[in-house]
Amino acid sequence: MNNDYNNRIRIKSIGVLFVGSVACGKSCLIQNYFGQQLTDDYYLSSIYSDYYRKKIQFEDLDYNIKIFDYPGTERYKSIIYSNLRFSKIIVLVFDMTKKDSFLYLDRLLESFSEEVDINKYMFILIGNKADLRDKWEIKEKDAKEFANIIHAKFILTSAKNEPKILQEFLDNAFCDYIKISNQRLDEQPNQGRQRNILLNRANRRRHRGLCGWKI
Repeated sequence: MNNDYNNRIRIKSIGVLFVGSVACGKSCLIQNYFGQQLTDDYYLSSIYSDYYRKKIQFEDLDYNIKIFDYPGTERYKSIIYSNLRFSKIIVLVFDMTKKDSFLYLDRLLESFSEEVDINKYMFILIGNKADLRDKWEIKEKDAKEFANIIHAKFILTSAKNEPKILQEFLDNAFCDYIKISNQRLDEQPNQGRQRNILLNRANRRRHRGLCGWKI
């Protein structure tokens, strides 16, 4: 068994957290991603969270994507923290028509950084309700700048869009993570530099300014 196979088998199962404030559209977007054809084969539910699973293929290998959808309430934060340690990708969802849902992401990331090294995660940012532009409380350029600050892939979409749009975006993002992870596993120890997400004070101030905090 060669080293390349050993490296890839280590990331064959990939945990993905969908997080965001209450009613920001996380569950609807997940159903959009699965084409609203959820069956017991890849959907489980508990009192704490909904759990979805899907297989994607990258370079002729199958990878199990495990998606966790948590209620956006304070009482479930401890459960999110425990699962952060078993996840690789964090999908941040906010509602373009509700500024509070954008503000929530800053507080959430700050609390995450107290529990784990967030530089080890890949971030995906989803702005929901693209179809309600006349009701937006957040500027698209601010959402894009926020994505740049946290090195996140960004999509502006709606649960009412054709499922294929979000499916292709997320599948490509997950495959990008697999590709980057394989490259890192092939590198020598201490080779290269890690990202520095939100640890730079200037970036923190820019980020909070975008989110509407007084700085």
